[in-house]
Amino acid sequence: MSGAKRDEEVFKAIQHLQYMKADLDEKMLSAETMKLLEKKRIDSAQAVLKMMEPVKGTDRPVYHNVGRAYMLTDADSIVKTNEERIVECQKAVQNIESRQNDLNATYKKKEDDVREKLRAIQLKSQSMLGRIRTSTLVQIAAGGFLIGSTAIYLAQKRVQHRVRSLPHYSEALKIVAHHEKARDSLGPPIVVGNVDLSDRHHNYIDKTKSMLRLPVSGEIDSGFLNVYAERKSTEDEFQTIYVDLELAESQVRIFDSQPDDHE
Repeated sequence: MSGAKRDEEVFKAIQHLQYMKADLDEKMLSAETMKLLEKKRIDSAQAVLKMMEPVKGTDRPVYHNVGRAYMLTDADSIVKTNEERIVECQKAVQNIESRQNDLNATYKKKEDDVREKLRAIQLKSQSMLGRIRTSTLVQIAAGGFLIGSTAIYLAQKRVQHRVRSLPHYSEALKIVAHHEKARDSLGPPIVVGNVDLSDRHHNYIDKTKSMLRLPVSGEIDSGFLNVYAERKSTEDEFQTIYVDLELAESQVRIFDSQPDDHE
């Protein structure tokens, strides 16, 4: 396996791991939100039961809020309904927690698979992988960054640094900084965000082509710099072909190396 190929394999493995972690975090957040809603329903039902304590076990009718209207209902019926609701919500919470455990177990298994893949790459590694060594990446992966979100962040930061070292990345920033219309559209100061490593359609590097989608924002508007670059071989540096500024309602080419094209 060539150095460039190993570099690509390690990069893709870390991308895949970050995508899985982001997906897990999103699902866990959704589950926590659902669990919170169910617990609020339990609290509400328990509050009703507490109010019904003085009339529980009697035939005394009470006015009870059903939807947006108040209806005359017997106390025992209200008590029974809310007790059933509590049981139902408690089961829902248990199901959510079970689903969260399943999500964590699934992620852990996939995490182990990625670790094994990185270790296999390490065994085949014989030389430096460009600016990042395979051994360094595997040590990071095997040493513990796969487990915690803080360590995931550190790994992502390293990959983001590698992306920022690409020649067409830095050239795109210079282009937008010196493009008057782009500056006016965004509004200085212009801030560049991190590349979405899970978006392989817009962010990739292969032997002769590369594309980057850089999030940018200013005082007036925000959007993306879509950067396309090419190189003749893996020994050469990427040359920027074009840069598009994509905003919510428009897209304009702010740089084009092709003589027959215009902004």
